[in-house]
Amino acid sequence: MGAPSSDVFVSYRRLDTAHLAGRIFDRLTSTFAPARIFMDVDTIAPGIDFAEAIEREIASAAVVIALIGPRWSVLTDESGRRRLDDPADYVVRELSEALARGIRVIPTLVDGAQMPDPTDLPAALHELTRRNAIRIDHDTFRTDITALLDAVRDSLAVGQETQTSG
Repeated sequence: MGAPSSDVFVSYRRLDTAHLAGRIFDRLTSTFAPARIFMDVDTIAPGIDFAEAIEREIASAAVVIALIGPRWSVLTDESGRRRLDDPADYVVRELSEALARGIRVIPTLVDGAQMPDPTDLPAALHELTRRNAIRIDHDTFRTDITALLDAVRDSLAVGQETQTSG
C-alpha cells in the first residue's frame, strides 16, 4: 500500500529548474503540511513504481505547479528529440493528465522564461498557455514566492470547499 496522496504536485525539468524547484518545495512544506506536497525526488520512496506514483499523485492533486524555465520547451533527449514531442516524457504526461482532469495548473515562469506559444507545444498541452502564470526569479525569490503560496492556498481552499459541499 502506498503513501497517502498529496494535494500539491510540483512538475519541473531537472535540467531547467531544479535549482528553484528545491527552494519552492522547501517553502511549500514549511507553509503547508509536508505530506500535502509532492515532488518526485523528495516524495517517492525507493522501490516504488515511479510512473504509478506520479499517476496516483496527479489524480489526487488540487493544484499542479508547472515550473517552466528558459529552456523548458527546447530541451532534447539523448537522441536529439525535443522532450515535449515525446508523449511518454514525464513532464508531458504530468501536465497533460492534470489538464485533462481539470486540475488547476499554475504555470510558474522561472528566471525570465516566457510562456511557450501553443504552436510550440503538443496538442495535449495547448490549454496550458491559457492559464495565468506566476513569475519566480532567483533574484526576487523572496517576494515572488508569496504570490505562488497565495495561489496554492486559494487552490487548496477551493478544493476543501468542493469536498465539503459535495
